Amino acid sequence: MNIKRHLVLISAILSAAGCVTSAPPATTAGIDEAELLSGAAIFGSPIDTSEIRDPGLFEIDDDMRAFIAEHVDDARASRERMRRLLRGMLQTGLMSLDYNDATTKTARQTFHDRVGNCISFTSLFVALAREADLDVAFQTVEVPPIWYSDSDLVILNNHVNALVKHNFGVRVIVDFNVADLKGDYETVEVSDEYALALYYNNVAMDALRAGDREKSFALLKKSIETYPDIAANWANLGVIYSRSGLDDHAIAAHLQALDLDKNHRPSLTNLASLYQGKGDPEAAETYRRQIRRYQDQNPYFHYSHALAAYRSGDLEGASERLDRAIDLKDSEHKFYQLQGLIAAQQGDADLALQSIEKAHSLAVYSDARRMYENKIQLLTNRK
Repeated sequence: MNIKRHLVLISAILSAAGCVTSAPPATTAGIDEAELLSGAAIFGSPIDTSEIRDPGLFEIDDDMRAFIAEHVDDARASRERMRRLLRGMLQTGLMSLDYNDATTKTARQTFHDRVGNCISFTSLFVALAREADLDVAFQTVEVPPIWYSDSDLVILNNHVNALVKHNFGVRVIVDFNVADLKGDYETVEVSDEYALALYYNNVAMDALRAGDREKSFALLKKSIETYPDIAANWANLGVIYSRSGLDDHAIAAHLQALDLDKNHRPSLTNLASLYQGKGDPEAAETYRRQIRRYQDQNPYFHYSHALAAYRSGDLEGASERLDRAIDLKDSEHKFYQLQGLIAAQQGDADLALQSIEKAHSLAVYSDARRMYENKIQLLTNRK
């Protein structure tokens, strides 16, 4: 019987804490971490990563030093240095580079090529900020997943931004991504080694999309060697094993991911698919129950369904799902934005205005706040 599988690949990961039921026994005897990282089961001999050079993720060159000298100059206060840096990046087009989610570059490459994803742009800012003598670090941002109507879930590429630390505990976030990712999401400051592991993981996925499975495996292995405790690395390794027809190795890799993050959604999804394919529907259902439990407690799952219902004209259904989302998380501005849209469609002008005002009060980023200010003005004028 041909069983359709939905294998989830991700570029990076953030963990979500929580308790889940015990997983079914694994049928992976003898497949330990060393065996998984070897790659010999796929390629016939162990994969060697010694030739993979450090890309110099944050390294700069003379042109970048000249940029800092020209635009930051001799400003003493850190906030003034940051202001001049951002102004210089804006004036020279470095704040509006060509965004490509599938292109991962170092800081130096991004400066010259003017293209990349959020890791590329954030690496560029971190490198320039450090040259400007700013205290800056990478942050990971736990963005919500994308949900599809067939209930399989795909995790959105992990988002990263930069955290600048000034005196007296002042913290400023510099974010290069689209407004859709600027919500009330948890952030975690991470080390340079963690950031480098994300880089290797992303370029590994670029190689896999290009059809180079061996290169992808080697880069994933390098990522794990750089920072072994990122669940996404093991999950993506599991996808490569599954695509190679080695389901027991794939299961072992996903279980390794679950050891690091018990709620790692891609691994739960893939394990359900793998066990179903092995003819073990009971084990598959165990993981599906965990996914359903996660979905029920995830406000963004209910929000996505509310948004879909709103777009299809089902205002009552949209309102019910949105109420559940707000019950689970009452600090997300996008939830109140949708509440305002629903209320406006239902002819409740007062609730529409109250909802947009609430969204405005919760929004952190200036572009979102400006958008809500415009909507508040429009709604006020209509009353």
